Amino acid sequence: MLGSALHRAGIPASAEFAAALEQSAAGFVADEAPTGFAAMLEDLASQCGDDPFMVASMLAETGHGLPAQARSLMVVEQIRSASAVMRDAATLQMLDPDPEVRRATAAALQARVAGARGRQRAKAVKYLLQSVLEQRRERWAEHFLLTALWLKEAPDNAALPWREFAILARALADGHDLSDIALMREIADRTVSVLAFE
Repeated sequence: MLGSALHRAGIPASAEFAAALEQSAAGFVADEAPTGFAAMLEDLASQCGDDPFMVASMLAETGHGLPAQARSLMVVEQIRSASAVMRDAATLQMLDPDPEVRRATAAALQARVAGARGRQRAKAVKYLLQSVLEQRRERWAEHFLLTALWLKEAPDNAALPWREFAILARALADGHDLSDIALMREIADRTVSVLAFE
């Protein structure tokens, strides 16, 4: 609670308080998270209403006084989690001010992506195109249309791809197969890379 208040106020913790936090975080500094940590993360996600932004905020506040190595371990455990909410929250840790935490987050994400190769990856991309993105077809069409309009109104719009976005919006509105639209395939592929479906 005190760590959270200090974090919100932007006040650095006293040396004594930081030392107490480091001592209590000794279990996190090892190469493995303490027993029950994964269950604690699942419980936290539930308490935050499965909102990854709230989870990331709570973990940032909780970890305010922890050493970077301990925060890095927390992020790695989030990425390893079976919970999509935890993995989404972990990607937000790329904003941590400490480069060590950002490096650990990137390395854990890359390791997770490495697991989604070959047929498994192709299945995940196909699933995203046929279900998740298909269900949001109208939203994507609207997004691309608004992007086209915004780019068209920009000064010196001749070099901007507003026409391509308008064509893309029309193709989505007309019901073209998403797997035939290169940008939608790229969106699905990058989504798999970020979320590392396995």
